[in-house]
Amino acid sequence: MSIKKKIILISLAVISVIIAGIMVVLSLVVRSTLLHNLGEDTEYISSKIVSDISHTLTAPMNKTFAIRKSYEDGSINTRPVAIRYLKHLIQEKDIAFAVYCAFEPNAFDGKDSAYKGAAIHDTSGRFIPYVFRDGDKIVIEPLKDLDDPINGEYYQKPKATLIKSITSPYIYKAGGKDIFIVSIMEPILRNGKFIGISGIDISLNTIKEYLDSLKFADGEGKITLISDNHLVLYDGFSDLSEGLDFRSAADPSFYERLKNKDKSIYKYDGYYHVAIPITIIAGNNPWFARISIPESQIQSTLNSILITTITLGILGVILSTLSIYFSFQRLVDRRIKAINLSTEKVAAGDLRESIAIDQLDELGSIMVSLGKMIEHLRKLIRIAQKSSSKISDTTDKIQGTIIELNDLAQNQAASSEEASATVEELNASSETIHSNVLSAVENTETIHQSLGDIQKLMKRILEKVNSFGEISVRANRNAEEGRIMAKETSLAIREIQDKSKTITAFSNVISDIAKRTGLLALNAAIEAARAGETGKGFAVVAEEITKLASQSAESVSQINLLSSEALASIERGNVQVERLVEVLKKITDEVSEIYISSNEIRPMFEDQSVRTESIYTEVAEITEQVKAIQLSTEEQQRATAELANMTVNISNSSQVLSDQTSSMSENAERLGQVTNTLDELLKSFRIEKE
Repeated sequence: MSIKKKIILISLAVISVIIAGIMVVLSLVVRSTLLHNLGEDTEYISSKIVSDISHTLTAPMNKTFAIRKSYEDGSINTRPVAIRYLKHLIQEKDIAFAVYCAFEPNAFDGKDSAYKGAAIHDTSGRFIPYVFRDGDKIVIEPLKDLDDPINGEYYQKPKATLIKSITSPYIYKAGGKDIFIVSIMEPILRNGKFIGISGIDISLNTIKEYLDSLKFADGEGKITLISDNHLVLYDGFSDLSEGLDFRSAADPSFYERLKNKDKSIYKYDGYYHVAIPITIIAGNNPWFARISIPESQIQSTLNSILITTITLGILGVILSTLSIYFSFQRLVDRRIKAINLSTEKVAAGDLRESIAIDQLDELGSIMVSLGKMIEHLRKLIRIAQKSSSKISDTTDKIQGTIIELNDLAQNQAASSEEASATVEELNASSETIHSNVLSAVENTETIHQSLGDIQKLMKRILEKVNSFGEISVRANRNAEEGRIMAKETSLAIREIQDKSKTITAFSNVISDIAKRTGLLALNAAIEAARAGETGKGFAVVAEEITKLASQSAESVSQINLLSSEALASIERGNVQVERLVEVLKKITDEVSEIYISSNEIRPMFEDQSVRTESIYTEVAEITEQVKAIQLSTEEQQRATAELANMTVNISNSSQVLSDQTSSMSENAERLGQVTNTLDELLKSFRIEKE
């Protein structure tokens, strides 16, 4: 297979792999994007459902508040007024199906006995009106099942919790019809005690109508609304019916995700779903919603994108193949043929033609290099042809030189034996000198090290002296600051003493006021006694004022006692502070003497350190000189050893040279034969144009 076909096939394979990779990555990105958009759509839909349901329930919930406040503030205090108010509320157009109130026995107006067996009352006369709309009519009935723990949840729940509540959806019979409703109730309190409820009932048909009108995901999206007791309130699918327990719907992921508060998308039964809790009233159990979008919708979008991508990929492969073929034909194939033709001529010995270069790309560089190689071959062959005759003449001269080298080698062997004996004597003398120099080096290094240790010791002593002086300065400064602070403390103590005396004066004034208050209270008690029954209240007040005056006098006495003790303590503290000032002054004087002594010692140590440094420098110079002598002796010893080796090598080389000259003579003869062969080979090359 030619290079062109290999390159085209490899390029085609690489392009196919790249396009396939791009298609895979693109499909993953598209799928991820679609799922992300799906997540955003479901998040938007769920928030809109919650918002709309909450908004729809806001207006009716205001009615329960209005009923409760009217009873609690007393603006409704008779049963006929209450009936008129309930009828007025139900006439307002909203989603409320019914409004009602119910009270504990005798809790409304205490007149239940007068209404026994009356309309909208029970047999005991409890006030329990239920006002609802039946088409265009307004109907009033008594409430049912108030005391039933199950069917009467609308009454029992707010009674137990004392907070606004919402019931699970249930069926209530109103006007002889079963109505699927949810109730919202508020407890009515009097002095913090439960006396009844105000409430509304909402038919779920209104919510269903809204959910029926909600369209998303091109009309293919489905919504399933579930109550807090797991009943299906609304189902966008056809296989579930209203009132069925949703836990039997075989969606195992729904409640698991609600429990974990997981709002991520999950796949089940050909749909993508999201589980969402819906809180209608805070503090009550939430409802639940399942938002569903068919998988086929996303898959169809993904398939259309994949088909488009595959089509573009195949078209790209075809265009890339054609482009590679024609580009190779234009840029590579023609010039490779020219290079191949030129190399065949060179292999045959024809160096007369040059290569034509039209483009300076990679192949152009190869063609330039090939042209340079042919030119260098031409030059080399010209030089080789000219040098062939010279090599023959040189071979003859080599033969004569070899004979002369043989004689020289024999003379050199005799001289090297005499030089060897002289070198041995010189080597013995150099070893003696070297051992003496080594001893001198060791002694000077020991002295140098000792002086170095002394120099370091002097530096440390000088540093300690300097540090001691700095410590003395800091100690002097701190003692002076302490003395100043002690003086300030003494002044503060005197100020406290003056203020304590002022407090004592204030205490005396308060004591005098307490005595006068006691006298006034006594006079008030006397006057109250004279007044008889009408003055009993003043007598009690006078007695309390007497007690307060007595307590004030006792407190002032304790304050005076504490003030006297505080003055004594302050006086003792002042004496101690004055003593502290004197002690700090003595410390300051002694630290100053220490600082002066350290300044007198420092110059002595500095002078000694300078002298030690000078001696250390001189010993260092001596040590360096001795080491230089040592290096010289070692160098001389090495030179002597090398000289001895050289004499041996010269002797050996002379023998080798003698042996090699005979070999060189034979090689010279062979070189002459090679030269003849080279002449014949060079004549086969054609380098000049005819």
